[in-house]
Amino acid sequence: HKVMGLAPYARSRQAETVYHILRKHMDLAPDGLEIVNKTGLWEDAYVERFRSELGGFRFDNIAAGVQRFLEELVTGYVKAWSRKSGIRKLALGGGVFMNVKLNKLINEFANGDEAYFLPSCGDESIAAGAALKCAWDLHRSAGEEFKPESLGPLYLGPEFSNEEVEEALKPYVGRLEWQNVEDIERKTAELLADNLLIGRMSGRMEFGARALGNRSILARADSLNNVRRINAAIKMRDFWMPFACSLLWERRHDYIISPNENPAPYMILAFQSTPLAARELIAALHTFDLSCRPQLVEPDWNPKFHRLLKFYEEITGFGGLLNTSFNLHGDPVVCTPVDAIETYLQSDLDVLTIEDYMIWEPKRLEMLAEKKGYSIREQVGNAGALEPQYLHAAS
Repeated sequence: HKVMGLAPYARSRQAETVYHILRKHMDLAPDGLEIVNKTGLWEDAYVERFRSELGGFRFDNIAAGVQRFLEELVTGYVKAWSRKSGIRKLALGGGVFMNVKLNKLINEFANGDEAYFLPSCGDESIAAGAALKCAWDLHRSAGEEFKPESLGPLYLGPEFSNEEVEEALKPYVGRLEWQNVEDIERKTAELLADNLLIGRMSGRMEFGARALGNRSILARADSLNNVRRINAAIKMRDFWMPFACSLLWERRHDYIISPNENPAPYMILAFQSTPLAARELIAALHTFDLSCRPQLVEPDWNPKFHRLLKFYEEITGFGGLLNTSFNLHGDPVVCTPVDAIETYLQSDLDVLTIEDYMIWEPKRLEMLAEKKGYSIREQVGNAGALEPQYLHAAS
């Protein structure tokens, strides 16, 4: 992911030289069906060879050379096996397919929705492929047809009731304030429109490496300053690492160029963005090549998150938000209410939402009020017909 994010910044003949060095090490067999180590070196000896040959090259040029080499090697391999097998419908898994720029190329040479990328392409996708192979063999041996169901939405993890959230909040009386909000999606959209950074925990946790709205940090995507704010508040990512966005399904054509109309619900595909996206989603695009790695949110897949995005669109006119995983740098994505609370307290996010509860640290709202010139507490606490349910420290 660091190589992929850094590669577009290279503008040097060194990148071309790196690419040709790599071609001396590894290439496809003449029939394209095998990846060949041309040097015969492995492990430590291979590392030493790379160190001697690539020493002195700037890291962005190395990244660009590696990215180009990867794209040529893997696309050639996939095309060769497709020709050999006669299979045109591709299902791809394994860690290399977390490289969304590679996936973009494969998606473009495939036909329509014929390229399917497992949504979390780490080792877990290999396990899924092995399970499918076993199921296929068992059905075939029994003379049965095997038609697995589509994977569908990835909200497969645990979820927590409002009562469980209340129980988790009890130890934080005096340190935090909170309120049960009648329409949490609408209120969250209002605060996002007001440019607050919000950690959101709602419903069942996502499977895999991507936050798809239920364990997410959300922010306006129309200001590059929010990239700096999120990195300072919680992420501490390298400057070249882009964030992703969640888009309303019905607004996809406004923001991405998708020649094959791939549904793209998992943040596993990259697309070229439109000029409108460069204005309204700039913080969630790659800042150099303006490519976009979106989650296209359909109402049937995640009704609450789609509703939040729709309210945000009504307020701002924008059909998408910056969305990054809800975790501290180097930590796993939050799972439980306590995870979310502790992560919020260790970060500089403005507000936390867990199910129907809006939660905040009083001093953060006071600082925001000074910046914005009005009471953020009143804005957060304006919960419609509900009576305030703040819990304050004893005086």
